[in-house]
Formats: sequence, C-alpha cells, structure tokens
Amino acid sequence: MSTNLRERLDLLSEWCDPSGYLRSAQDCAQWASVDDEQRAWHKSGLAHSRHLAALAAYFAGNPELARRSGQQCLNDSMDYLFGNWRASFKIPENHRRELLELESRRAKRTGGPLPLDARQASSEELLRRYWDWTKVFKGIMLWGSVLGDWEALNRAGAYPQADSHIDSEHAQDMDTYVALGGFLRNAPSAELEPLFLRAASSKSRFSGLILAMMRACLARDAGELQRAFVAFLRHYKRSEFPKKQITRKITIEGTFFFHWASHNGLNIEVPPEFVDHIVPSDLIPPAPQEVSTPPEPQQQQRGAPDMAPSRSGPLTIEQLITLLQARLSVASPSGILAKLGAFLWKSPEGQQGHLYGVLGTERKLAKFGEQLSRAKLGGGPLSVNRGLIEAMPDGVLEGTSDEAALSALLSAPYERFIHSQVAGKGLVVLADLELLFAHNLDPGLLCSLTQETDHIVLLLPGKREQGKVLLFPQSKQGGFELPPGLIAGDDLWEIK
Repeated sequence: MSTNLRERLDLLSEWCDPSGYLRSAQDCAQWASVDDEQRAWHKSGLAHSRHLAALAAYFAGNPELARRSGQQCLNDSMDYLFGNWRASFKIPENHRRELLELESRRAKRTGGPLPLDARQASSEELLRRYWDWTKVFKGIMLWGSVLGDWEALNRAGAYPQADSHIDSEHAQDMDTYVALGGFLRNAPSAELEPLFLRAASSKSRFSGLILAMMRACLARDAGELQRAFVAFLRHYKRSEFPKKQITRKITIEGTFFFHWASHNGLNIEVPPEFVDHIVPSDLIPPAPQEVSTPPEPQQQQRGAPDMAPSRSGPLTIEQLITLLQARLSVASPSGILAKLGAFLWKSPEGQQGHLYGVLGTERKLAKFGEQLSRAKLGGGPLSVNRGLIEAMPDGVLEGTSDEAALSALLSAPYERFIHSQVAGKGLVVLADLELLFAHNLDPGLLCSLTQETDHIVLLLPGKREQGKVLLFPQSKQGGFELPPGLIAGDDLWEIK
C-alpha cells in the first residue's frame, strides 16, 4: 500500500492489516453455526467482519483479497437479511416479554392500537422490527456497487420497511435508508414517492443530499447528479471523514452513487480532492493527486475550543453536583432540554446525545458517583467494562489476543450496550471505560447512537497534562489520550 494514501486518509496501522478482521470473521462464522439466541448477533458480526476485512485489504493494496472478502461480505450479508436461519431463530421468552412491553408503551404513547404482539409474532417479524440491519445494508451498498453485483443490490432493496429496526435512535436517517431500499429495488413511483417524502421531512443534511442524488438518478440528469454528488462529498469530508473509524475513511454512499452512475451511463466526475474516498472497481488505491486543498475547518462543539480547560478550574464534588443540577431537570425526560438553554450544543443533525466528562482519581470519582446517586442524578454509575464482558460469549476474550480481532469482536456488544443501557435513558453516568479506550472502540458512538434528550456523564480516571487529557495513566498501556473534540471544554470538569 502507498504510504501516501495511509497518510492522506489518516489510517491507523491496524486498519491496513486484514488479518485481525479475517480471524474475527472465522470466529463469528463458527459461533453463527450454533442455533442459539446469540445467532443473529453472530450472523451480523460475520457480515461486518467481512466488510472490515475487505476495507483493510483495499487499504493494504491487496486488491485480490479485497475482492474476495468483499464477495464474502455480500454473501454473508444476504444470508443475514434473507437466510433460512431466520425462520428457525428462537427468541427467548424473556426477550419477547421485553419487546411486548416496548410495543405496549409505544401504543399507549401514540394512542394507537398495539401494532405487534411479540408473544405471537414470528421470529422473522421480530428480527426485522428490532434487529439492526443498516450496518449490513451499507456493506452491501459498498461491495455490491464496487463489484458490480446489481442483482444483489436489487434484492437487498426489498428488505427495508418503514418500521424496520423501529427502535433505532436515528429514525430520520433510517427513513433515508428505507428510501434507498426502494431506489435499489426499482420501486414504482407511487411506492417510492411516499418514502422520499417521509425521508425529506428530516432536517438532516445527510438525508437531503442522498435524496437529491436519488432524484437526479431517477431523472437521468447527469448535471444535477454531479452537483448533488459534489455537495454530498463536501458534507462527508467535513462531518464524517474526521471520525476515528475505518468505515469513515471512505464514503460508502458516495462510492455507491459513483458506480451506479457509471453502470447507468451517467458520466460524473470525482473532484481530485475526493478521489481517495471513493473505492474504485479495480480496488487499486489511487495515486497521489496533483491538486490538494486545505481541509475544511471542523465545527467546534458548543462554541468552545476542543480542549479548553473548564472555566472554573477544578471543582469540589458539591460544586459539580450543583453545576449538573443547574443544567439538567431530572423531574421528567421532556423537561431536560428546556432548562439547558444555550449551555447545550446541538449537532448539525440535531439528533445526538450530549457528553460530559469528570476527571479525577478513581477514589474521588467513586465518591462522586455515590453523591450523584444520593442527589437522584442518574441511577448510579454503570460499568462499561462489565456491560461489554457480559455481552460477549464465554471465553471469547481469553481466547483472542489479536488487537484488531478484539476490537471487531467488541464492536457489536458495545453498540448493544449503548442501545440497551444508554440510549433513551435521559441522564446516565458511565464508569469503568478502560476497555473502550484500550481496544479503540469509538467513544463518539455514545453521542451518535443516542438521542438529543440523552445526557451521558463519563467518570474518567485521568488528568490534564501538557495541553492533553491523559486517561487511565496507571494502565499497562501507559494511558490513553481523550480524543480532541469528543467533549467540549465547558463540559469537561475536574474534581478538586
């Protein structure tokens, strides 16, 4: 692989080594063959591991392995969405009861009838309604378009329905992917237009740009598609590319529309500054470009510098609790935003949760957590380490030593933990986050997978040092740096 590409895309070394992702895929394939309650997660994990292996092989300059892994990603993704295993998948009774409670609360809140009785519904219906599909769907979009498997893309378009994964915290973008499903399956305009209108109701810039590209494609308007395509790439480069995730270093949607246009005889061009972010059909990384442009400035969170020290310096526990009480109304979830006012930053999409960080020694943080509970701020600290370990099959962590494989194995449990324990809970206090930082899991998901009414307080053993924030300084790795910009300066506090 060209070192220049690695530098231009800001790639971590493990993102250019497919071996860890391949081992993760082998493990998931073995677990997915067992017909138990974890099978759906393992099937999804298998497809995603293939996706990551293909990306890593592409970044490593190994087009043959990238092509082979991309094809395996397509095969395993289609099996996840449409495989015969779904009909025999057994959803435990306790899970069915939980889903029934969710449906009952939703029906009561909306005043409508109970749409689904989870006690009687088929496993296939429950999988469609409650299990995530977008991550697998994106893998199909990427590798189906790069490899030219338009038949697979057409079939995949039949899966998304308006209430697929109904509990997703990103309902607006979910509507966009449902509309993309209709686009892929060549749905008639009478069916497609309502999907477009529903997605258009979102204020999301992402959704608006995707819709603009789909409409230009349907109109066979190459000029309009070119304009919408470039506008989307600019948005991607500003909002998605800076994130520390392997899947954000290329644009899946941009790659898909580029290859769709070529397949359908619409000639659009990729501006030189975006060439690195489009996966080519020959899977050979592009050579360095002659034209370069300075990176667009990133939006600052809540108007504060990325790592500005808190204005008041170290605070006592009592002062911190008073500060939180001033910012949050815990009387009811609906009242939280009303009292935050100008203190809170809203993401450009208006859909993300809000992160706060508290630095200190483990002893001080434990005492702070106890005081928060007594003040009825949150339900007591939740251990992220415990949540991740409990979500993993027995013995998996002990049997896996490769760092990339560990990160891939922990990715799905981490997202499940956020969905089940954090998202939609209002104020949540999280402790024991060492596994998250030690295995390069994205802490930004605590924002992107939660809602605007969610407020997450992170208890972070660490200290400020030479303009940076060093976390877990006593760990075997010698500590981890808090990603700049993750927590706004005014919301990163230190216990005196």
